[in-house]
Amino acid sequence: ALYRIAQDMGKNYFFSYAVLVSYLFFFGVQYALDFDFHANVFTAAFLAWMFWAFHFKKHVVYWIFFALTLITREVAPLFALLFGLYLLIFHWKKARIQGAITFILAGAYFFLLVYYLMPMWQEAGVVLAYFDVHTPSKSPIAIAWAILADPITMLQNIFGTPVKIRTLHNLPASFG
Repeated sequence: ALYRIAQDMGKNYFFSYAVLVSYLFFFGVQYALDFDFHANVFTAAFLAWMFWAFHFKKHVVYWIFFALTLITREVAPLFALLFGLYLLIFHWKKARIQGAITFILAGAYFFLLVYYLMPMWQEAGVVLAYFDVHTPSKSPIAIAWAILADPITMLQNIFGTPVKIRTLHNLPASFG
């Protein structure tokens, strides 16, 4: 999918192959290939095909890969949400409806999944490691307000542990 987008945009085979090779040499892809199974592989693949479908105006395929992206991981809707925001900002004239629907559905699904469905699993004895979901009674509006009102806590969650800092450091280094 990424090769086809690069080929269409750049009309240059060398550039298209460079994009493809840089993606394949990315340490996250290499690690996923060495690991038994990892849902991130599906998330990345479905996102790439979702981008391809948007670029080539394949609307039905776009929504299929959008739905597949949402069900891969609990954080995957955030990637789709940001793609919807990208469409709203940079493709306002051509794709504002598609961007708005993507943004709203991904955001709603994320809040539903993280703050309503996952707490039900936690109460049933399933351990959840990614989110603090101890407040299932809060509404999505209250949660969004808490994020906006306390950005320091959000930044601590992003940069708070040495593992996260090392991952953020290694992310651009693999493309160097």
